[in-house]
Amino acid sequence: MWILYCLGVISVGKLAVGERLTYKIISRVNKTGTIVNVASIKCNEYDYDMSNNRDDASILIDPAADLEVIKTVNVSNPNYNDYITWNIIVRNNGPDVAHDVVVSDLLPESVVWKSDTGNGKYNHVTGKWTIGQLDSKGSVRLKIVTRVNATGFTQNNASVKGREFDYNPSNNNDSASIDVPKTADVSVVKIVNNSNPNYWDTIKWTVIAKNNGPDKATSVSVEDILPDGLVLKWVNASKGVYDNGIWNVCCLEKGEEQTLEIICLVNKTGKITNIASITAEEVDLNKSNNEDNESIEVPLTVDLEVVKEVSNSSPFFGETVTWLISIKNNGPDTATNVALYDVLDEGLIYSGYTSTVGTFDGIKWNIGTLNNGQTEYLNITCIANKLGDIANGALANSSEVDRNKSNNNDSEMITVYPLADLAVVKIVNNSNPNYLDFIKWFVIVSNNGPNSATGVVVRDIMPQGLELVHSSEYIDKYGNWYVGDLDVNDARELDIICRVTSTGVFRNVAVVSGEETDPFPDNNEDDEIINVAPASDLSITKTVSKYYYKVGDAIDYSIKIANNGPDEARNVRVNEILDPLLTLKSFRATKGNYDEQKQMWEIDALEDGESAELHIRAMAAGAGIVKNMVSATSDTFDYNLDNNNATVDVNVSEISKTPDVGAAQHDSLVEIDGYLPEMHVTGNPLVVLLIAVVFSMIFLGGNFSKKR
Repeated sequence: MWILYCLGVISVGKLAVGERLTYKIISRVNKTGTIVNVASIKCNEYDYDMSNNRDDASILIDPAADLEVIKTVNVSNPNYNDYITWNIIVRNNGPDVAHDVVVSDLLPESVVWKSDTGNGKYNHVTGKWTIGQLDSKGSVRLKIVTRVNATGFTQNNASVKGREFDYNPSNNNDSASIDVPKTADVSVVKIVNNSNPNYWDTIKWTVIAKNNGPDKATSVSVEDILPDGLVLKWVNASKGVYDNGIWNVCCLEKGEEQTLEIICLVNKTGKITNIASITAEEVDLNKSNNEDNESIEVPLTVDLEVVKEVSNSSPFFGETVTWLISIKNNGPDTATNVALYDVLDEGLIYSGYTSTVGTFDGIKWNIGTLNNGQTEYLNITCIANKLGDIANGALANSSEVDRNKSNNNDSEMITVYPLADLAVVKIVNNSNPNYLDFIKWFVIVSNNGPNSATGVVVRDIMPQGLELVHSSEYIDKYGNWYVGDLDVNDARELDIICRVTSTGVFRNVAVVSGEETDPFPDNNEDDEIINVAPASDLSITKTVSKYYYKVGDAIDYSIKIANNGPDEARNVRVNEILDPLLTLKSFRATKGNYDEQKQMWEIDALEDGESAELHIRAMAAGAGIVKNMVSATSDTFDYNLDNNNATVDVNVSEISKTPDVGAAQHDSLVEIDGYLPEMHVTGNPLVVLLIAVVFSMIFLGGNFSKKR
C-alpha cells in the first residue's frame, strides 16, 4: 500500500474490499472566521453508490490581532535634571481590527512626567494609555516628556494588549533605557576668623565642603594652596587628609557637610587672598558654587625669628656638641640693634664659636642690623660634662617693636648618656684535663669607665660535656651571673668548678653586658678552650668452670673484657699469666689474638659498649691452691682502674689411688667448638658421672684447639 499527496490530491493506489485507510493532514490556520474543508473520493471502477463519495468539516476561527509596541528614548545618556522624550508606537499587524487596546507604561520613579501627546488618553499616574480600536495595519504614537530625577541605569517598560487573540505575544512588550551619569553638586565656602591680623599672628581659615546631591560625591578634593605670606602651622579636618594644599575629603553623601580648619602664621604684610575650590568625580551641573575666597589685610611690622638646633641630641658623656642658632628678620622692616643671648648650662663646657656676622662673648651675640628677609647664624661648641637632660635656650631682641614675640626665642635639649667600658677575662686552671676530672674556671669582669656601670650581667653557659659542680656566686639556669653595679675601675671575680663528663674540644665563652653603652665592645667577650683526650673504662672478669680439681684435670677459664666508654679503647692488652702449676692446653678468643709465649691477649680496638671473651684450657700439673690473675690496659686513658684486674683460685689435689668420681666426670666432658662451657657441678658423684656420660654421647665428635 502506498499513498501520495500532491496539490490537494491523495493517490491511494489499490484499496481491497473491506479495507479502510485513514490519513491525517496537519495545517496552520492563517485566516479568521468559518473555514469548510471538503473531501471527495473516486476510482477507476464503477462506484454504484455515489452518495458517500464526498464529505466535509468546518472550523470557526475567532478574530485575531497581532499588537506590536515599540519603545524608544531620544537621549540614552542624559544628565541629571535633563528633559527627555519617550516615544511609544503601537501597531496592529492584523488580520482583524483590534478592540479595547490599552498600553501600560508606568514611568519609573527616576523620571518625572512633564507632558505627553495623548490628548488625555494617557494617565501618567496609572501609566495607562487607552487607545480603544486599532484597525488592521494601523498604528498610533505617543510621546511622553519627562525630567530626569535620578542617576544610574533606568529602564522604562511598555506593554500592549487588546480584546482579540494575539497570536504573536513576543512583540507585546518593549523597553528603552537611559544611563544617567552620577551627579553631585559640590560646593565650598571659605571663612577667616580675623580679616585684619598683625604680622605673624595666628589665624584660622575654615573651609566648608558640602554635597547638595543627588548622588554621593566621590574623589572629593578641595584645593586650598596657601598664598605667599601664610605659613601653615597645623590643620584639622573633620574628614579626610590635607596635604600640600590639597584636602582629599574622599566622599560626601547627599546633604553631607565637612569642615577643614587651617591654622597658619601671617608672614607678609598687605592684602592676602586665599582661594578654595572643590571638585568631585561625578558630574557637577552647578559650577557657580565650586569656588570661594577670603582676604585679609596685614599692617606693616618687624619680626625676629630665632631657631635653635643641636648637632647631637643624645651625646655621650665627654662628647662634643654644637648648638646651631639662626636668627631671621621676617620683616617687612629693617631691625636694628639686634642682640641674641645664650647662657650655657653648668653641665656644658664652652669651647668656641663661629658666626656669620657680629661677635659672641660666651653669653651675648651682638648682631647689629638685620634687613627684611636676612638670616644670620651662630654655632656654639661645647663639651657634655653632666649626665641627664641639659637644656639650652636663645633669646633675641631689637630696637623695633616685634609684634610676634613667640618666635623671638627657641631652645633645645640634649640627653647625655653614660659610657661604661666593661671587660671580661676567662681563665681555666687546666686546659688538658682527663675525662671526669674537676677543673676550675675564673671569670673576671671589670669597668674601665668613664661612668659607673649598672645592671651588669655575665653570661657563661657551660658547653655540653661540662657539669657545673660549684660556683662562688649564684648563676641561674641560663648561665647568667648577675653582677649588678660596678663603679669605675671596679672588678669582680667568679669561680666555677666543673666536672668533665665528655671528651673532645670544648670552648667556654663568657660575655658581659650592662645597661650603659659600651664604647669598646671588643673586650666584652672572652673564651678558653680545653682539650679532653679520649677515655674509656676497661672492666675485666674471670671465671673458672669449678673450684676442686685433681692433678691432670683440665681447667677451663673464661676471661671477659668490656669497654664501658665513652670512647673507643685502642691497643687493648690483657695479661693472662698462668700459675706455674698450670700447663696451657688450648685457647680461643672472640676478638683479637692471644700470644701464648707472652701470655698476652691483644685487641686493636674495643668500641664503646663492646665486649670480648678469651677461653683458656689448662691442665693441672701440680697440687695446691692455684692462683690465676688477669689484668687489662690500653693506650686510651682509663678513668676507672678498679675493675682492670681479676683473680680466680682453684684447689688442685693429688690423684688418689681409688678412682675419683669427680675426675672421671671431668674427663668425660667433650670439647665443644674449641672450649668448654663454664660448669659448676655439685651433688651425688654417681649422678655427676651419669650426666658426664650423657654429655659425651651428645657432643661426641666436637673439636678443640689443641696446644701443639
